[in-house]
Amino acid sequence: MEKIHYTHDAGSYRECPYHPKAEAKCLWVNVDWKLYELERCERGSDSRVGAPRTAEETFKELAAKWQAETAHLSAIDDIVLHPAYQDIIGLGPSVIPLLLTQLQATPNHWFWALEHITRQNPVRPEDIGIIRKMADSWLEWGRQQGYL
Repeated sequence: MEKIHYTHDAGSYRECPYHPKAEAKCLWVNVDWKLYELERCERGSDSRVGAPRTAEETFKELAAKWQAETAHLSAIDDIVLHPAYQDIIGLGPSVIPLLLTQLQATPNHWFWALEHITRQNPVRPEDIGIIRKMADSWLEWGRQQGYL
């Protein structure tokens, strides 16, 4: 039951979310973010081709892609309009705790996503542009709302 990792872009390899490293490998195609398998994967909760993934799994993958592809950018428009970032916004309220946890660990430009998902902005006008203060405002909001 040999399976391989494969992506269409730059030949990068990813581990199957259902198998520990070096056990069995599943074919992974980045084109439409689905797990395609050469043989049935018994580890997944639903091992059918294209089995739904949790919001957390999707978020982590999109966040890693966004961070890797925007780390060199300085224009905020390019950062927040990146397709992976927009896909994160599209995940909706289920990712609010994940965004806040990310913000708590490493302050980053998650503010746009949080504002668009929650339709709120707890950042004081005088703190706009000060990443640490913006993060603190959102984290306090998250605690008050019960997300943290």
